[in-house]
Amino acid sequence: MVEFLDDLQNPQACRVRQRLLEELEVERKELSESSSLHLLGPARLMRFLQANKGSVEEAAAHFRRMLAWYREADIGKTCFDVEGKEWSADFVEGGRELLHMMCIDVCMQAADGTMLWVHRDGLIQFDEIMGLPDEDFILRMCLLCESMQIYLDHRSEETGRLVKMIQVRDLKGFNITEVLWNPAAMKRFVDAAAILETAYPETLAQMIIVNPPSGFNLLWMAMQPMLSQRMREKIKEKFLLISDGVFQFPQLLAVITGTAALKGLTDSGSNGVGLGTFSPGQSRFRYRVLPPGGQAQWSFQIGPGGSLQLQVIIFEFEDGRSSPVIHQVFPMQAVSGAVSGHCGPLGLSGLLWFTWYNDSWTSTMQVKDLKISVNSSGEDLRNPSCSTIPLQPLGLFRNRKERWKNCLMQILNCCCPPLFGKKTDVDELPMGDHRQMNRHAEVEKAEMVEMEVELRAEPEEPEEPEADLLILWREP
Repeated sequence: MVEFLDDLQNPQACRVRQRLLEELEVERKELSESSSLHLLGPARLMRFLQANKGSVEEAAAHFRRMLAWYREADIGKTCFDVEGKEWSADFVEGGRELLHMMCIDVCMQAADGTMLWVHRDGLIQFDEIMGLPDEDFILRMCLLCESMQIYLDHRSEETGRLVKMIQVRDLKGFNITEVLWNPAAMKRFVDAAAILETAYPETLAQMIIVNPPSGFNLLWMAMQPMLSQRMREKIKEKFLLISDGVFQFPQLLAVITGTAALKGLTDSGSNGVGLGTFSPGQSRFRYRVLPPGGQAQWSFQIGPGGSLQLQVIIFEFEDGRSSPVIHQVFPMQAVSGAVSGHCGPLGLSGLLWFTWYNDSWTSTMQVKDLKISVNSSGEDLRNPSCSTIPLQPLGLFRNRKERWKNCLMQILNCCCPPLFGKKTDVDELPMGDHRQMNRHAEVEKAEMVEMEVELRAEPEEPEEPEADLLILWREP
């Protein structure tokens, strides 16, 4: 990739772009007559140059292929007025409905306009999507992409740098077999990939895949022959695979994208505030935003004889940081019966993140009466009789043994060095050519916070096991 092509105002980039514009003089005259000159805007031309590694001749040929498709699909008949507005699925008729079927949440992430698309592929309404005629599905998808491209181009020209999008795809529960054995579904995927490659190059900054199912390798092997060499190279360049478990991937994702992706994953996958039934191996997430000095309370009830793994952490917001500092509120461990807890008041603001996981191989768990409340009251909820545990910023651990060792060390109040900058492996696509990428949380030595924990004993011979967890924070 020619790095200077990211900068729209770079003199060398301007010269290359001018050469491409001269190469497309005939197309420029035609587009001026059809009110489609935005296709020759600085940002759009730069994307074609980037996709072709700065080659003016190849970029011009690529642009002409795009223009042929653009006319055939009659995309120009729809006008998008996105200037000065935030992007919305309502720009496209039926666009919001399609995003709902595909369980996609779109939110703006960065100040430069970078778009964050969060997909919960395991919750896709497959039958409803396949019930749409091919022409309707492709048209809606193309118009969504076109409106998004125009928005990104506007933002690029405002900031002077190419603005792109990040996709986060959660494959938890994704039925790979259903796709592999459905020729119509595979055809739609291939058609959509071909259109994106032809018409919307260099729109994607990165695609991050989390919770890949066991058959993901098989899906990738089946897709490779259907993709062009250029597309396979782009996948190798831009795709990241986070195969860490349900308690680790939120922390890794926050390091890469901030907390916006975590909010999107939760918002697009939750129906109300309740948790409901957990099948074996199923996980769920909830979050609340904590203001400075705020405190939170939570409670829920696990059905008789059942238990779930629970973890509560805080992603601390800090100005000027690209990723949050992570603090552990309640280390990952099994809970059962009636569970309640609270934290605060805190001298920080952040995202309070809950993870529940049914680690049973066979049993279904029922959770009801979930309540999570947050307020900014300064009332001190501390109990002087509780023992205090020094709380370090949370490190990222590679395996269960390390996590439990750390939790035990904290619980025993042992003096152990903070695990700052612990490396965690992130596998990169394609699956047939894994490369390990070491990423670690940008964790700095912040002021230590004391956490008070009170575990109340269960009554003797209860019909249902109960555990009441009281979790308190205070500044030292």
